[in-house]
Amino acid sequence: MWGCIIRDIRNTFCFLPMAFVAGLIVYGVCLLVSKRKGKDESWSCFHDVWYGLLAAYFVLLFQIVFFSREAGSRTDLNLVIGGTWTQDSQGRAYVIENILLFIPFGMLLALCLKKIPIWGITLIGFGLSLCIEILQLLTARGYFQTDDLIMNTLGCLSGACLVRGFLWIYSCKTGGNDEK
Repeated sequence: MWGCIIRDIRNTFCFLPMAFVAGLIVYGVCLLVSKRKGKDESWSCFHDVWYGLLAAYFVLLFQIVFFSREAGSRTDLNLVIGGTWTQDSQGRAYVIENILLFIPFGMLLALCLKKIPIWGITLIGFGLSLCIEILQLLTARGYFQTDDLIMNTLGCLSGACLVRGFLWIYSCKTGGNDEK
């Protein structure tokens, strides 16, 4: 199973250059907007990195879920919970990959949208996953699977909890001086 996961992750490396460029563009735009608004440069520059990474993530995600498959190649619908957890290692790998795919999304949302509670970030993750599943069904570039919705949402929740937990620990250690 882990061999399948590593192979599938390696297959996404070809999408990294375009995602990197998109992230740099958004980062640059954020820097320009921040300077025009006269925000504190040290905080703004650091905060804008998260937006650049979020843009890069979206480009990478879009390429993985739509362009890694041929149009019309997948037309099934699977609404059975646990239906994708199969006996073969590739089926189990897909379940774990869906969790891993959305962990960065939850992390980046938790960093970009600090005022949104974890349940709100999780709801956003579910909404994005639902949009992806519907678009995959309509374009026949992926299967609509209930398991994907659950695993993607779980990944988003996990990422958000990791970041919020780290930020909470950091704020306790620094005396809560990171209010920005």
